[in-house]
Amino acid sequence: MSYQHDLGCLVNQKVIIHIDRCNYCVIIAQICPCYIRAIELGTGNVKYFNFDRIDYIEDLLP
Repeated sequence: MSYQHDLGCLVNQKVIIHIDRCNYCVIIAQICPCYIRAIELGTGNVKYFNFDRIDYIEDLLP
């Protein structure tokens, strides 16, 4: 299953990714077939999120 087409509109957008009880405020850099590559806003670190662990993605307004 590929989410690349469905989530393509979120590239270069600020979002909150919810995983279990953790929330990550990131800018999505790339959507891959199995994961999302994003830049964490607080630290600037690159983070990888597997689709099977993501509960939901919340789009933030600018």
